[in-house]
Amino acid sequence: MNRIIIIFAIAFALCGTISDVYAGPRFEMALNMGMLNPEDQKVRETFGANFQINGYLGFMAANGLEVRAGLGHYSDISHKDADIGTDLTLGITPLTGSIIYNIPFGLPIRPYIGGGIGAYFYDVEDNIYGELETDTKFGTHFLAGAKIDVAEGLFLDAIYQKQFLPKIFFDKSQNFNSWTFTVGIGFSVPINDRGIGQNNNEKVAYKYNKKEEEMLLEIQQLTTEINEIKQKRKQIEQHIDEFYSEKDYDENDPEFAKQYKKVQYLEKKVKRLDLEVSQAKDRLTSLNQQWDNMHTEKQPIEEQVVYLRHNYMYSPYGLYYRQGYIVRGDAPYSYHYYHNDSDNHNSSNSAVTAPTVEDKKEYAEKKKEYILNLKNR
Repeated sequence: MNRIIIIFAIAFALCGTISDVYAGPRFEMALNMGMLNPEDQKVRETFGANFQINGYLGFMAANGLEVRAGLGHYSDISHKDADIGTDLTLGITPLTGSIIYNIPFGLPIRPYIGGGIGAYFYDVEDNIYGELETDTKFGTHFLAGAKIDVAEGLFLDAIYQKQFLPKIFFDKSQNFNSWTFTVGIGFSVPINDRGIGQNNNEKVAYKYNKKEEEMLLEIQQLTTEINEIKQKRKQIEQHIDEFYSEKDYDENDPEFAKQYKKVQYLEKKVKRLDLEVSQAKDRLTSLNQQWDNMHTEKQPIEEQVVYLRHNYMYSPYGLYYRQGYIVRGDAPYSYHYYHNDSDNHNSSNSAVTAPTVEDKKEYAEKKKEYILNLKNR
């Protein structure tokens, strides 16, 4: 018991030290409960999956990076027949430090990934000899999780974590690798220029004026649109590639002629999408240049967009999230580029004309190019 108290004291002292170095816009704390499951077969012959409790305190910067200190406890009684009545027990108390990246989706669901190192204090005891072994092992871990914001300053948390440890107690075991899955509840407290938290009449410090915000909104909208157009282009190209790889030219097959006309239409559509991407990139370059001209301190525009996605709810100009975009309430967003299927070519209603010599030649060249690309990729 005394050792657990000492470990808690060390953990909170460590968190205090970290806060001086990695102060960010908020710190978050959570209490999670779940299960730890050892993986080594020799270990599992005696100890298995059982309850684990974890708590953590993390400091998250505006760019999504988080430094987290965690403390937990796992305990299990042997289920082996030979140990019945002895209450052979393994207890492990991990003290861990992690570096985590919170992925900026701009949604109430905030996924994150990370990894770190830890000290694992363990003891093995029974009711015959008392304490059998006590020691500390050091290991590494990686984790993935998600936070779900349910109210201001309150979130649900789920974590999957994989631990890599040397063997504990059992000489014939290979290691004490294990995985844990826990869920719990957490609290988030913003850090502003005046310190941790804020008065009820104060707003969280926000970096941008209205003009800067308008530019960043358009930048993130254009960036998202470019990715959408590229994805649509990729889907169309896959359809075209499948046609050229599976079809042989047959001018006497009416169905083939229909499909070929559709592919020709899709090839023209690819060119239109390429033009849209080019126009969007030109506009994006112009906005980036305007931003650089407005600010003497050069900061990557990507970092500004990440900050906006993390803090748009604090904007005094009324921003909200809709369909993958951050938008302003008084100016609903519409696409700059109307890359939709409203003008899709309906080959079944189109007149089928006899293929020309140029069609045959174009087809042969495209198929030849396609095969060459496959061989050289």
